[in-house]
Parts: sequence; C-alpha cells; structure tokens
Amino acid sequence: TEGVLPPEMLFAHPGYVRAANGIQMPGRHQLFMHACDLSRLPDGTFQVNADWTQAPSGSGYAMADRRVVAHAVPDLYEELAPRPTTPFAQALRLALIDAAPDVAQDPVVVVLSPGIYSETAFDQAYL
Repeated sequence: TEGVLPPEMLFAHPGYVRAANGIQMPGRHQLFMHACDLSRLPDGTFQVNADWTQAPSGSGYAMADRRVVAHAVPDLYEELAPRPTTPFAQALRLALIDAAPDVAQDPVVVVLSPGIYSETAFDQAYL
C-alpha cells in the first residue's frame, strides 16, 4: 500500500546475506544501481524475475514517463502528486562524480552504452 517492500520479505529471503550489508570494496568501485523485476504471484507472495546490476533499466523511463504524464494529463498528475525523481538523479550523479580518481579536479560523467539495440538504450540515453 505504501509502495515499499515489507522488511520481513527481504530479511527472510534465503539469498539475503546480512553480513554483506555495508561491505566496502577496496577503491572506488561500488555498486551504484541495482534493479529487480518483481511480480506478485497468485498466492500474494513476490517473485524476483530478473536482477539488474550492470545495466539496470527503468530509471530513465520513470523520469521520462513522469514528464509525459505531467504534460498529457496535468490535473491527474497534480492529484496523484508522485514523488520527484530529481533526488535520485542528483544522488546518482554525485555518486558517479565521487567515484572519479582523486586526481580529477572536475570529472565528467559519461554512460558507456552498447548502442541503440540494447534493451537499456533508452535509459542510457536519458540518463
């Protein structure tokens, strides 16, 4: 109802490793984004259908879709008042800039992409 997964769902999963929480890898090579495709099964439980770390998709679509809906049906958009995506985009950008080598005084963030035929091409282009 709140759009948030219940903690017991995560913590009770056999694949969850509590000891891995907060692990810092040497250097500046942290995982910046993680996405999973979830579906609700007929019995009400959730199932992870896909796990995305190298090229998570959806963030670009979410940002673009919000702009389209706000323009196409502004009254509905205003009534629903979705949370802004700007804090996410800003946090991602800052995390990527922070990962630059210390010698970089004014780092430039780029997204490498396999191209327009990638299933995440839209997200890569939008970001």
